[in-house]
Amino acid sequence: MNGNGNGVIKINLEKLVKERLEEIAERGKVGNQAEQILISTATLMYQVISTRSDQIDREIKDRIEEKRKEVGLFFPLITEAIFDWREEGREDIPKKIKELAKEINDE
Repeated sequence: MNGNGNGVIKINLEKLVKERLEEIAERGKVGNQAEQILISTATLMYQVISTRSDQIDREIKDRIEEKRKEVGLFFPLITEAIFDWREEGREDIPKKIKELAKEINDE
């Protein structure tokens, strides 16, 4: 966060969301409902990004729309984090997130 001398603090939400997802993945444990929502949304988006567009069915599209409403302005930030990890060769993060989502669904 950077102050600009005018009493305004600038926050890089994209960076914060990415760091939070990485932290949860490294911790290997979901702490609360907000983290569950982040993890489930990131898992869905990873699935969509990893799937050919002609294989995305109506059910997945409906889930995407539901998640977009649930996380609001964080939705594109989560998606951007996944693209960043791919570019950085850090596929381990989305895979850890996917495992966490599986654990959440099994509870």
